[in-house]
Amino acid sequence: MATMLDLPTWIRDRWLVVAYLYPAPIDWLKDAIEKAPTEIFSDKVNRYVKAYIEKGVMPPEAIAVPIMNMADDIMAGNRPTLRTGDYIALQNFFKQAKK
Repeated sequence: MATMLDLPTWIRDRWLVVAYLYPAPIDWLKDAIEKAPTEIFSDKVNRYVKAYIEKGVMPPEAIAVPIMNMADDIMAGNRPTLRTGDYIALQNFFKQAKK
């Protein structure tokens, strides 16, 4: 199995810059991984994506990009991918809607 030392120096040096200049917030990351999206969350997202694809209804501005990203994936015949920033935007939007 290859180790970090087997990588070319220019890759190893760049990885170290990324890994150590931008450390991941481990506690937040651990919570995010352990808490998969709930069925309620998925249903809400699905409604917005479906309305956008089938009826051309634009989602609220705060979540327009994540919804359109997922709709693009679906229309391209790919499995929808929920990127980290998109997930955070959706979670924040749904939390604000509860208040």
